[in-house]
Amino acid sequence: MLSRLETMVLMSGLDLPIPAIRRQISSSVELIVQLGRLRDGSRRVLQITEILGEEKGEIQHRDLFRFQINADESTKDKVVGRLVPTGAAMEQVEKWQSAGYGEQPLEEPKMVHHYS
Repeated sequence: MLSRLETMVLMSGLDLPIPAIRRQISSSVELIVQLGRLRDGSRRVLQITEILGEEKGEIQHRDLFRFQINADESTKDKVVGRLVPTGAAMEQVEKWQSAGYGEQPLEEPKMVHHYS
């Protein structure tokens, strides 16, 4: 998934080394929400991944949610499934909390009023 971003930068004509591209991606992207088309033609969120940073030339990431198909309820014409937490805790919760979200980043946001 991240190799696609690297490839787009390389295709832009900029003469940047791969480690520099990876540092830029890891410092500017916090979450990746991957969409995909399923066999029934529907588009779903397949995966939510947190970018943790760059270490030893590699982008470090952690999957937070993955789409899981319910084989018992799915048919050839309709895919039934849901996003399932992987059990990994999100590392960058402070940013979510400052935006009004609760302890769990994907909870409903609380009303936040900003006064100047």
